[in-house]
Amino acid sequence: MERKRLSELKNGEKGRILSLNGDADFCRKLRSMGIAENVPVRYVFESPFGDPAAYESQGLLIAVRRRDGALIEVEPWD
Repeated sequence: MERKRLSELKNGEKGRILSLNGDADFCRKLRSMGIAENVPVRYVFESPFGDPAAYESQGLLIAVRRRDGALIEVEPWD
């Protein structure tokens, strides 16, 4: 199984979240927005300056900063 960081996904690429790696407040905030373990996400687009990037998860569009996306581990998802 290939693992990568959420911030490494390319345009249109999908992944399934394997783990959230950060402090408890960071993880709680992500889960409240729908970013949680075993949830599929899809990279949608990045802002004009490259940060943040937008991801679709459970029907929601969520902006995640690259430094935060580097704390989220995903696997490819079809």
